[in-house]
Amino acid sequence: MKMDLQDMKKKFESRCEEFKKQMAEFKNNNEAIEALKKAHQKELAAHVQAHNTKYNDLLQQKLNSEDALKAQAEQEKRSLALEWENRLKQAVAAAKQEEQRQAEIRMKKVVEDYDEHVEMVESKLKAAKETIE
Repeated sequence: MKMDLQDMKKKFESRCEEFKKQMAEFKNNNEAIEALKKAHQKELAAHVQAHNTKYNDLLQQKLNSEDALKAQAEQEKRSLALEWENRLKQAVAAAKQEEQRQAEIRMKKVVEDYDEHVEMVESKLKAAKETIE
């Protein structure tokens, strides 16, 4: 029985040693897993940061492009407004000139009509004077 007990004790100690080895391996595996997790987290953070930088660059390019387009549109708007303002001034000047020309024509006609009327009155007056004499 002593032999059996010693045998069992040796087996128990052997199993305890094996358990300790497995625990050490498990601890080493956990440390390796933790190291891999940390490395993965760093890699993921670097990847996210790189893509955020690219996104921010693209966003900045888009905003700059939009600002450039807005500035161009404002410049074109000012240019068109100036062009139409000049056209309007020309049209108003042409209309005034035409109105002045028409007014001069009407005035000339009124003067001609007046002169004709005066001539007619003078001729009637002359005829009336001749009749009276």
